[in-house]
Amino acid sequence: MKDYIVDTELDLINLFKNLGDLWQEKRYLKVVCKTNRSRTGTQNNAIHKYCRELAEELNAAGYTSQVRFKGRDVPGIEVEWTQDSVKALWSALQIALFPDTMGKTSNLERDQVSKVYRELDSNIATITNGVVSVGFPSKDGPVLRESSVVHNYG
Repeated sequence: MKDYIVDTELDLINLFKNLGDLWQEKRYLKVVCKTNRSRTGTQNNAIHKYCRELAEELNAAGYTSQVRFKGRDVPGIEVEWTQDSVKALWSALQIALFPDTMGKTSNLERDQVSKVYRELDSNIATITNGVVSVGFPSKDGPVLRESSVVHNYG
């Protein structure tokens, strides 16, 4: 069965008709309803682009990431930022803000994407004393940083 988006009364009527037809044919249905609007494919692409650009800017400004060994009493290893390491940072912050998303961007609602971005950008700007701040990509170019509020999660 395909997914249906119902945002008009006509869509609802058509859905019921299609479900009725399918039930008559199969005699079994499993229906899952969502009432939130998940992040879009465009937002997903923008998250990945942002993570890549932030990694590039952090590296260009001389900031490194540390890899630590769990359970070992040894110092961490300094490494350059990558898109994946920034994505891990995004996911950790996302879990702190929206635990029910389990760190998966596909579980974010559309408005939650900008909330995670603003928190991450604000904290990066604070840590780097304003040296690094990357606008969130949009089809019109990067969006300027809107907030300088810092929250500690830990």
